[in-house]
Amino acid sequence: MTRALWEMYNKSGKTHLQLGNCVEAEKMLKAALGVAEKFGPKDPRLAISLNNLARLYLGQRCFGVAENLCTRALAIAESERGPGHPDVAISLNNLAAVYREEGRYDEAEPLYKEALAIWEKTGEKDSRGLVTTLENYAVLLRKMNRSAEADEMAARRRSLCQRDAE
Repeated sequence: MTRALWEMYNKSGKTHLQLGNCVEAEKMLKAALGVAEKFGPKDPRLAISLNNLARLYLGQRCFGVAENLCTRALAIAESERGPGHPDVAISLNNLAAVYREEGRYDEAEPLYKEALAIWEKTGEKDSRGLVTTLENYAVLLRKMNRSAEADEMAARRRSLCQRDAE
């Protein structure tokens, strides 16, 4: 029952987030987090809930809260999944996005690079996570006035998207 409840809250929260209904998204994502905390302090669902809630707060420009949630999710993913796991790459990407939006570019870039290395090492070159990380890293590079490198990342992303569409 608890697993189904978590899944329902999590899915509902993500749907509301995609629709831009931040009040309902926050309510559902906080409920999912509350249920996930009952699974234990190192459960992967807890990291997922933390990352999802962090995305909401990043969108609301609540950087301190988003950073804390991302850092906690990253610690769980690293300790429970290992440093080279795709869950770690997701958390690295999310934390890098917080730093990027805060203008902390020098802190964001190594996180994007590490996330890309994980996606490439795990062989998940066609994954949604890799596409998202390439897209986010390109945004960072543009903000850093490194257009040629940003164009390379964008081209890699487009290539993956085209290959996935075939």
